[in-house]
Amino acid sequence: MQSKNFIVIHGWMINELNLKGNDLLVYALIYGFSQTDNQYYTGSLDYLAEWCNSTKQGIIKNLENLLSKDLIVKEQLGYNKYRWSTKFNTMVNKVDHDGKQSLPNNIARKHLVVDKSTTKANKESKEEIVQDFLNLYHTICKSLPKVKSITDKRKKAITKLMNTYTLNDAKEVFTKAEESSFLTGKNDRGWKADIDFILREDKFISILEGKYDCKKKSVSAEGSLKLDRSVDKNRLREEKTSGKVEKF
Repeated sequence: MQSKNFIVIHGWMINELNLKGNDLLVYALIYGFSQTDNQYYTGSLDYLAEWCNSTKQGIIKNLENLLSKDLIVKEQLGYNKYRWSTKFNTMVNKVDHDGKQSLPNNIARKHLVVDKSTTKANKESKEEIVQDFLNLYHTICKSLPKVKSITDKRKKAITKLMNTYTLNDAKEVFTKAEESSFLTGKNDRGWKADIDFILREDKFISILEGKYDCKKKSVSAEGSLKLDRSVDKNRLREEKTSGKVEKF
C-alpha cells in the first residue's frame, strides 16, 4: 500500500447505514470501486485486509455482516473468484415529493428502496450456488449418501456456508471427506457422514482443518502394515457423546 492512497468515507455511511469499524472501511472500499453501474470490486481479500489492518478471516466476517444487512452484492465469477458491489450503485440526488433531498444509494428515511429485479437476480444466483455446491458433493463424495431432497433448510445452510467460505473450500472439504476412512464408514459401527453432517458449520470446519484425515500407516517389526485405530475410536466416542446429527 502506498502512503498517498486513501479511502473516501461519506457521512451517510455512518449516519444512515450506521456502519462503523472495519465494516465501514470494507463498505467504503467496495463503494469506491462500484459507484456507477457495471463497476465492481474484484480485488482480493488480502487487499481489504491490508487496508483494515485485519486478517482474511476478519474480512470474511465483515463481508458476511454487510451481506446480512443487504448492503452489498456478491456475485460468483468462478471457483474462488467473486466480484462485489454496493447494493445500489447509482448516486441519487433528486428531490422527493416532500421537498427533501434523496439520500445517496437510494436510502430514504433509513430504509433501503429494494430493486425487485436485483432481488430476483440475487435469488437466481443463490440457487446456482446451491446447485454448484451439491454438484461438487455428488462428483467427489462417491462413498457418501446421495442428496435426494433439496429442502429449504439445506438451501439455507449451504447459502450460509458459501457466504463465509468458497466453492474451493467446499471442494477441499468433500475431497477430505471422501478420503477419510472414518467418514466413509470404515469405523466400528459402519457409520457414514452425509450432507447434513457436512452442512453443520462446526463439522465443515473440522473436516477442512483435517480433523478426520486418515492416520498414516505404520510398518510393524514383522514388516506388515497396520492402521493405528486409536484416532477413529476417539472420533467415534466424540460422535456418540455429541448425539445424533441434526436432520434437515
